[in-house]
Amino acid sequence: MLKYLNKKTQFMSAAMMVGIIFGSSSDAQAAQNFNNYSEGLSEQVTNVPQIVGYVSYLGGFVLAALGVVGLKQHVENPGQNPMKNALAKLGFGGMLLALPPVVAAIQGSGNASGSGSTAFTSFTPSTGLAP
Repeated sequence: MLKYLNKKTQFMSAAMMVGIIFGSSSDAQAAQNFNNYSEGLSEQVTNVPQIVGYVSYLGGFVLAALGVVGLKQHVENPGQNPMKNALAKLGFGGMLLALPPVVAAIQGSGNASGSGSTAFTSFTPSTGLAP
């Protein structure tokens, strides 16, 4: 029964997405809407490094927060909550938080002049100093 419901739900969601894409307009206009949709999708694929950066920051913050909560739980009840789990979450959260600036530094060092476009330019912190 659950397999049937899962299959039916997937079919209905796919049908709904196709209906949303094409709308209730004529065939020519529906094809044009689909072309616009596919062009917009191909333009957004170029933003994948920025999306990866956002997801990395989000995951890093979540894991860091869970690590802090895990450390608090370990302090309250050391027998039930081992410290290694909390430290692992903190470590992986720190790695995810450090990923975008490290990638930007690696991409920036790839150019001989040192000034090139990087994928994570929006993630580099500004110093606020006037030139």
